[in-house]
Amino acid sequence: MEMLCTTGETSNRRAADRDDLYDFIRSKVDVRSLLLDGNGNILTLSVAAITNGPLPRDLCHSHYTALTVKNALVDAARDAMGGRRPDVDLDDPDVPLVVALRGLMEDDDDDDGYGNGYVECDVSLYRCLHARSLHRRGYRLNDDGDGD
Repeated sequence: MEMLCTTGETSNRRAADRDDLYDFIRSKVDVRSLLLDGNGNILTLSVAAITNGPLPRDLCHSHYTALTVKNALVDAARDAMGGRRPDVDLDDPDVPLVVALRGLMEDDDDDDGYGNGYVECDVSLYRCLHARSLHRRGYRLNDDGDGD
């Protein structure tokens, strides 16, 4: 996988809700270089989400988190490419993406022992460099296109 952007360990910018995630992805990803093929054609994409740890309530469902990232990318592409938008292809995307969220509980520093802190998460967006599972290499394809 190739990392496209991250809030990182040293950044003070983390996602506390769906709007933070949307704004982060939209501001950090260069959609022209990611979603154009060099001939001006727009590539298809898919987004999957991996979650770990305590997450903000808005981001705890991986499917809706992936949709938020997809929406940010499509909106940014629409703005950058004169209204054209990429298509989503879940089965065979040209640009498969994975967003990883790692939840962090921030302490409220009142030393009451109850952990009344708030939750944020570090966000990393990766591009998968292989579309199909690598264990399937070398298998013959059946008539329906899969290797089973």
